[in-house]
Amino acid sequence: MTLAALPLVAGLAAAAQAQTLSVGAPADVEEGDSGTHDLIFPVTLSQSVAAPVDFKVCFSGTATLDSGQRSRWADGADYRLIFFDLDTSCYSASLFPGETSASPPFGIQVRGETDIEPDETVKATLSFRGAPPAGVTLGTATATVTIKDDDTPPAANLFIDDGKNHDRPEGARPWYSFILARAPESSERFRYPLTLGGTAVRGTDYTLSCRTDLPGVTCTGLDSADPAVVIDGSLAGRRSISLLYLDLTEDSTTESRETVTLRLNDRTVTLGIVDAPSSVAVSLTTATATTYEFWNHVELAYTVTPPTGSAIVLPLVVTGVTATA
Repeated sequence: MTLAALPLVAGLAAAAQAQTLSVGAPADVEEGDSGTHDLIFPVTLSQSVAAPVDFKVCFSGTATLDSGQRSRWADGADYRLIFFDLDTSCYSASLFPGETSASPPFGIQVRGETDIEPDETVKATLSFRGAPPAGVTLGTATATVTIKDDDTPPAANLFIDDGKNHDRPEGARPWYSFILARAPESSERFRYPLTLGGTAVRGTDYTLSCRTDLPGVTCTGLDSADPAVVIDGSLAGRRSISLLYLDLTEDSTTESRETVTLRLNDRTVTLGIVDAPSSVAVSLTTATATTYEFWNHVELAYTVTPPTGSAIVLPLVVTGVTATA
């Protein structure tokens, strides 16, 4: 072997000694309505080493870790650790010389239940306990699984303020009302996706806003492609609520009638936006009128063009009256 080849040999030897410790994620799972599902987060070493590798795996995320007893689940809990006590969110273990995978496998039990919830996540984070053996580093240090909620919220219906599909003038502020098939229980949370459509342009011709004074109601993504209304048990037993406002933009541009459609479940409500003119033309359609002494009034017909959604005052001046005995 030549001296020139020594750096290459040394580099190969160093590469052969470098090992990585990683954690993997199971496939996403639907929670189900009962029982449990075991999800394994495998911890592996790329190649065994001559010294123990001490590590821990800690769990976090939007799902709720069980803090009850083994004999029963705590209210609202979504998962618990397998094989370990409930008063911890971490596993601690070691890989000994000759081992490349942790045993028993580390994982969680997902609880099946019927609560209406959003999809939730469990994240496993891998770290060393103390200094690792020489040449051992962390590879994939985090792994996340999604627990998909497969429960269907109760039916909901949708109405515009007076329950009818009317046109509204620019500048108006109609509201949408929800009627739920049943009110949410204290621990429940319902999410209702919305679909917006029509010829009117969101952000230009109208904006959609959510009531902020109503406990138990929040809106998400009203300006995005995935708007939704979320209703929880703080609603205190109410089933009928007015919660969305549609602010129709008033401008000086002359436009034809436009529409806004809002879809909730199988119910689609359509609202028309009519132009608010800057001026209104009024004309009498009766050229002359005749009355008699024994009548105390005279009727005149008039036309308003274009029609307006606001109240107007018409001053009436009478001149050139000829009375006949």
